Amino acid sequence: MVEGRKKPVTDVRIYNVKTKLIIFIVLLIGGYSLFIFFFFRSHLEKQAIRAIEKKARTGANMIADEISPALLSEDHDAVKDFFEDIKQDYKLVYIAAIDQSGKMYASLDKDNADKAKYIFSTQDSHVSQDKKVYCSITPVVIDGHEIGKLYIGFSFEEIHAYLLKTEMILAMVSFLILLIGITVASLICKSFTKPLTQISQVIDAIARGDLTQRVSVASNDEIGHLAKSFNNMIDIWEVAQQEWGNLNRSLEERVGERTLELQEEINERKKAEEELKLFTAKLEQSNRELQDFAFVASHDLQEPLRKVQAFGERLKVVCGDELSEKGRNYLERMQSAAERMQILIKDLLTFSRVTSKAQPFVEVNLHKVAKEVLSDLETTIERMNAHVELLELPTIEADPLQMRQLLQNLISNGLKFHKKGQTPMVKIYSEAVKKPHRVIMGKAQSKDLCKIVVQDNGIGFDEKYIDRIFAVFQRLHGRSEYEGTGVGLAVCRKIVERHGGTITAESAPGKGAKFIVSIPIKQHHVEKSDGGMKKDLGKRGVKKSREIMEKTVYRGHEPSIIQPVT
Repeated sequence: MVEGRKKPVTDVRIYNVKTKLIIFIVLLIGGYSLFIFFFFRSHLEKQAIRAIEKKARTGANMIADEISPALLSEDHDAVKDFFEDIKQDYKLVYIAAIDQSGKMYASLDKDNADKAKYIFSTQDSHVSQDKKVYCSITPVVIDGHEIGKLYIGFSFEEIHAYLLKTEMILAMVSFLILLIGITVASLICKSFTKPLTQISQVIDAIARGDLTQRVSVASNDEIGHLAKSFNNMIDIWEVAQQEWGNLNRSLEERVGERTLELQEEINERKKAEEELKLFTAKLEQSNRELQDFAFVASHDLQEPLRKVQAFGERLKVVCGDELSEKGRNYLERMQSAAERMQILIKDLLTFSRVTSKAQPFVEVNLHKVAKEVLSDLETTIERMNAHVELLELPTIEADPLQMRQLLQNLISNGLKFHKKGQTPMVKIYSEAVKKPHRVIMGKAQSKDLCKIVVQDNGIGFDEKYIDRIFAVFQRLHGRSEYEGTGVGLAVCRKIVERHGGTITAESAPGKGAKFIVSIPIKQHHVEKSDGGMKKDLGKRGVKKSREIMEKTVYRGHEPSIIQPVT
């Protein structure tokens, strides 16, 4: 039913175009015919009036010349006879002669003259109000003197008859032109709208999905060019439809292939998640075991060491005199080794607590923390007769306990590794650094850094060993020269990395050292809980999870103890 209604709508549209064209052409021809009718009628009427006027002037002047002697001699009969003779020749309606005093001298058809109101007219020669008489007023002159006026009425009957006949001819010609115009307009409109009708029918066929239809127009005019362009458009459209169909089929095939690939990836992901669950369970088990180990290390392992030291001290007091020099030496070495073992265990616990016992980030006044550290080291500073210069430090977002540990380790190192016989000097100051912006979670962010510098005048070191000094248990000097376990700077590096910063050093042998810590003023990242870590592991896959498990530091149960780690 819908397709059946489309064609009548198209026909009505074409029919309206044809009708409008016919009406337009008919109106144009009709207007032209009316113009011809009224223009020629008016033109002929004006020509006839001008001919009457010319004839009237010529005749009136001749009559005035003929009657002037009789009018001068007052020969009324001669004038009247003359009027009778010329009446038929000039088709006169009336004629009258008036002397200088305004007295009627002679007249012919006085009644018609009275109807034309010739005497009371103030106009010169003119057409009467009923347009039936041309009224001529001519002065009668002899020897340059006016002796009267001649009033003549010329008839318009012949003119009216001629004009009526002409109007009939013009009306017939105009009507004939109109009929011819309508016929020609119909033929022109039919030839003009026929290609449009074909195009409309083809459009309806295309709308129904039939792309095989074409417009058959053989003319070389604009309509023919339109039909050819329309056919070309259909050809292009048909090719495009074929290509579109091929593309859709190809796309469906690719979608099917991609769906299979995605299904395989999903299966692999599920398999990886299952493996991840197993690794997570192992991770949690290892975490618990390491927590137990940390508890044992902090309690059970230290307890035997304390007993070794206690019994060694009692042995030294009770049996010291009975021991030989060599025995006492062995006893002291045993006690010293036990003490070093205790210190080593404490340092390892401190190293592990950087992440396992970490506190949330809050605003920390580094200047205040540094002053507290110097207060704790006051006895050491006085004993070494050292000079420590503390400049203004900023407030940042950080873990307050770890910032205290960081500054305490760096300042303690600066005091410890001093030259023999030289006053230790340590300077602590800061600099603000603008780091170039980076993209985080799709947003460009700038990262303002705080550069903390701890500078000393100690023994220094060769910068080729800069990587070793921040590793666990790495020492550049023997225990006999400088005490320590080699864990302090490793703790510093781990604290700085947890805060998203970096630590490095500048030094040369014998010229002191400068430790530079670059740390963000504001923390943009949030540390993840165990659940968050598991979620990340799920995203990165099994391989990444192994790397994370290998690098994760497990948590213990002991409270944090802030002390310098060497």
